[in-house]
Amino acid sequence: MSLERFIPYSSGGELPEITPKVLTLWGFEITETMLSGAVTVAVLVILALVIRLFCIPRWRKHLSSTTGVQTVLEKLVEGIESNCDEMIFVHSKNQFRFLTFWFFAVVLYIFFGTFIEVLALRPLTASLSMTLTVALFTFVFIHILGFVQASSHKQLKNRFKHYLNPINIITDSVVPMSMALRMFISVFSGYLIMSLLYSIPFPVAHPVIGYLIFTLFHAVVQSYVFFVLSTGFISEAIE
Repeated sequence: MSLERFIPYSSGGELPEITPKVLTLWGFEITETMLSGAVTVAVLVILALVIRLFCIPRWRKHLSSTTGVQTVLEKLVEGIESNCDEMIFVHSKNQFRFLTFWFFAVVLYIFFGTFIEVLALRPLTASLSMTLTVALFTFVFIHILGFVQASSHKQLKNRFKHYLNPINIITDSVVPMSMALRMFISVFSGYLIMSLLYSIPFPVAHPVIGYLIFTLFHAVVQSYVFFVLSTGFISEAIE
């Protein structure tokens, strides 16, 4: 197998297709996004261990000063928790606190799964199966937490009535597909555009700095939009 199959940006490399290619790695057949997913999870696990074993003990010893990594993590956690407070917990009397941990994990997963493109790998979020999977989690939370939040008999009855309307069933079913397709189309289109640019045999077609900035911005936007849409749908279901 040639290296160009892994690196679509190289001159003469193949342009990406909607369906991830099947690769043979150490005798095993895996798709491009399976490889990206494994690398993403490995990076997250390593970062978590480094922060927990080395960074946190050091931060506790130097409470008077903060590092850049500490500040970024604190702002990220505060932002997620603040948004969950305003959109979800205010309607549920501080129930469903586990959603803060879920959103923190999925935001990082989407971010690194998109930013992994800088390693010449297909972005994890350029796979419809991946985007549909995380969207289905939101879909499940919407309906299960909606029933859990129905504390009275009247509220529970209204929830059941909601599913007796065919229009509501159709609109509810569209939610995970719309979220999955929005992320997939956005990431894949950017991946395809950069592949086209890097297939041009001119030095000007290799804007490394601009490419890094674009990929970083794209990763931030995708994780943020998914988080905001998810909290919005869940908030509407439990009000």
